[in-house]
Amino acid sequence: MVVTTLKQKIFLFLLGVFLTLLLIEGGMRLAGFTLTSLHEHCNRKALARKNFYRILCLGESTTYFGGKYSYPQQLENILNARSHGLRFAVINKGIPGASTNTILDQLNKNLDQYQPDLVITMMGINDDYRFGLHGENREQSFLFSVWSSLKIYRLAESLRKHLIDLAKVAAHHFTGPQNRNKNSLHLQSPVGLESQKSLKRLIQHPSYHPNNEKSLLQMGISYLLNKNLAQARRCFQKILHKNPAHPDAALKLGQVYFEEQRFDQAKRCYRRVLLNHPDHPEAWLGLADIYSQTGRDRLAEKIYRKVVTDHPEHNLAWRNFGRHLVHLNKFKHAESVFYQGLKENPQFLIGYDELGRLYFIQGRFNQSAEMYKKFLATYPDYVIDHHALMRLIDAFRKNNDFKSVEATLIKILDKDPFDDRATRMLWQLYREMGIGLKAAEYLKKTEKISTSFYHSVTADNYNQLTQVLKNRGIPLICVQYPIRRLEPLKQLFDNHDGIIFVDNEKSFKKALETKKYYDLFINNFAGDFGHATREGNRLLAENVAKAVLDYIKQNASSEPVPSSAQP
Repeated sequence: MVVTTLKQKIFLFLLGVFLTLLLIEGGMRLAGFTLTSLHEHCNRKALARKNFYRILCLGESTTYFGGKYSYPQQLENILNARSHGLRFAVINKGIPGASTNTILDQLNKNLDQYQPDLVITMMGINDDYRFGLHGENREQSFLFSVWSSLKIYRLAESLRKHLIDLAKVAAHHFTGPQNRNKNSLHLQSPVGLESQKSLKRLIQHPSYHPNNEKSLLQMGISYLLNKNLAQARRCFQKILHKNPAHPDAALKLGQVYFEEQRFDQAKRCYRRVLLNHPDHPEAWLGLADIYSQTGRDRLAEKIYRKVVTDHPEHNLAWRNFGRHLVHLNKFKHAESVFYQGLKENPQFLIGYDELGRLYFIQGRFNQSAEMYKKFLATYPDYVIDHHALMRLIDAFRKNNDFKSVEATLIKILDKDPFDDRATRMLWQLYREMGIGLKAAEYLKKTEKISTSFYHSVTADNYNQLTQVLKNRGIPLICVQYPIRRLEPLKQLFDNHDGIIFVDNEKSFKKALETKKYYDLFINNFAGDFGHATREGNRLLAENVAKAVLDYIKQNASSEPVPSSAQP
């Protein structure tokens, strides 16, 4: 009889686990390859058709998903059923999870490959300032980059996040997911009317001079608060060109680069500050935020600890240190850091907010609500944003305490009647509670409040995309997301002459008067809309088809010749 030693048993067990994981990885890669191949096969078929009017659809998951029921595929079916003589081929180049940076990077390649007669875009949601720009150029060690590229790692990561999300309230969509990019130093101020007014006041001030260092710094900070990153960058660079040792300009330029996800440039700016000011807490904190964002977690933790030790009075250092630990799921350690910050720094009142957030993530909703109440009672004039109130609302909703939700939202609107998030949440709340008249009242109020959903990077990329298409003589149709107002999309453009816009607000809101939300959307990842169902994509495709056919009809006199028919 063969005796198996303990080491052999362990080896055989680990070998079995390895082979099982290998089979799962192979199966997932095969499935992913099959789906991608089918998607690209459809695009190749469209490319191979001769004498067809070719349309290229660019976007992210809202464009990509749906297969034969995606909006581009349904658009092709509608156009070919309704056009007279002209045949259409629609190419779906949506990229799940893509930011406008990614879409713009691939623009010329896609234009060269598909030679479209018309381009349609629906993009920007992944740039949304509430969510932060997606760090698709994340710095990683070689081993981590290999490991994180595995399908099974992504599945495990997805399951881990899903289990954490189960602890969160269904109302999360109005507060927006938290991500590493929210660590600030780096700005959380929303784009809005107040920052635009302050910018105007600054320009009109008698002491303002466009070439004065102080004026340029103030102007750059105002642009930064207003999320106009390109203008902010120019102001800080102008100062540094004259005075390379200017610490505030270098620090602020680093913040601009951080917001733009240009981490190498941001690091150079912070290191420039540290050359002349080796104990500068904001510069060290900026470096720690970059290392946290780019996956160098141990180095980030080391620097955060240095800053809170050397500068215990620094509120953001305590907050960012704790948030970094929360991101790593080191909840006990994060809790200890927040309490230590409250003990050593009496002004660290946002520690209660952070503890409320931490307890909420852990599903400790009663403790979460108590911390938010304590925070708001201690800090009633908290003006950075409404995240604390929104998370308090989430805690109430988790316990089905709708009356407290209603009271808190009304309290927000008492302070700021034009708060868009609170108004939308009341509309959704009254819809859930079946109070139709109240829901209708707050729906009308949301329509009166002008709000922008776009990051300035989205504006920059849209304008660059428009210029590329203009240079190539390709018309552009810009599609607004379902339910959202069209005007903020139009305001992204320096000049929108010749651009065709598709409004999806009225038709979707009208449909929701008679249909349930989940008849049109499979989720609500964006807050007010989500990935569309077959029916939702059909409505989207109908609206786009009308714009396409109207454009072709208006330009019929020029007898458009499909590019696939040109020699």
